Amino acid sequence: MKKWQFVLAGALVSLNTFAAPMTIDVKTLPMDLSFERVKGDGSRNMYLFCDLDCPHCQRTESFLHSLDDVKIHTFVMPVASYHPDAPRKTNAIWCSEDKVKAWQEWYDMRTLPADAKDCAAPLEKIDEYAHGQGIYLPAVIFEDGTTYTAEDFIYATRTPEMLKSLLDEHSAKKK
Repeated sequence: MKKWQFVLAGALVSLNTFAAPMTIDVKTLPMDLSFERVKGDGSRNMYLFCDLDCPHCQRTESFLHSLDDVKIHTFVMPVASYHPDAPRKTNAIWCSEDKVKAWQEWYDMRTLPADAKDCAAPLEKIDEYAHGQGIYLPAVIFEDGTTYTAEDFIYATRTPEMLKSLLDEHSAKKK
């Protein structure tokens, strides 16, 4: 009898490589390379690594509306080899007066801020940190350090309810 090696779940996921989530010590995260968005009372923390032009990251962003009482620390990591214009867009958002507003306007209306100053987003530093930790996009790290990255993240968060359940399960403040 032949064993199946793949499952089609929105993305092609190899059963040979799908793994349990890894763990990262959240105290080692370079918080100065992120910006933070607060929903509700912000009593729980989630760390998101994403590329603003990545379709899976965009889907995840749409799921964040269903979460409450969470502080989302966003590390923007454009992958120029797949999304050549992403570094320019990321820089415009990073260099704007209000990163959170600029980020939301990009996702809501696909507009970039007009007030972006001439600065350099720390894209190389974010990329170095992420790849040094084995983080590939999209990725989320929860308060307890549980980390879902790339295909494992896509598979584990197929619906907003799945993402909410993971946040509840891996938060210091259980809902």
